[in-house]
Amino acid sequence: MKIWKVKREQIEEILERKGYFFCHKYKYSHDKARTIMRKLCKEGLAKRCSSPAGHVDTVCIKAIPQ
Repeated sequence: MKIWKVKREQIEEILERKGYFFCHKYKYSHDKARTIMRKLCKEGLAKRCSSPAGHVDTVCIKAIPQ
């Protein structure tokens, strides 16, 4: 999956499958993914969480069980 071409449906699919999604905090190519992540959090479909161990400078969201 190319992170700079990611679509909302792809992120939702990963959240359903794995339960979390993360991307880099400072890479310009990850701006679109972070924007989608913020929208998902605002809509109440996900919440922010701490980054997985060993992943420095990442933003992570976790799916909220429905």
